[in-house]
Amino acid sequence: MALTTASPTAASKHPRATNGAGVFAKEHKVKITDQMVVQQYQEPEGGTPKQVNLTRYHAIKQELYNQLTDKEQREYEAKAAETNEAYKALPETSRIFE
Repeated sequence: MALTTASPTAASKHPRATNGAGVFAKEHKVKITDQMVVQQYQEPEGGTPKQVNLTRYHAIKQELYNQLTDKEQREYEAKAAETNEAYKALPETSRIFE
């Protein structure tokens, strides 16, 4: 029997950890995408409003997150910590079906 090792590019067995900005983005996805559309219309040759632009999405998300008060940011960080703890409690999928 040969031993196999997971490649560095293999899919993770657990969901990825998140942070406060990630939780904020999930809760305010519509607001972020609306701002993306506005920015694309303001630029010359901005492309179609539905065009996916990950760089623009992350920039807007971070801009909106940075506008929050310290207290609001701490609340999102606390939500992220709770989510991450819940992720850690999940069993690895490779062990479920063995």
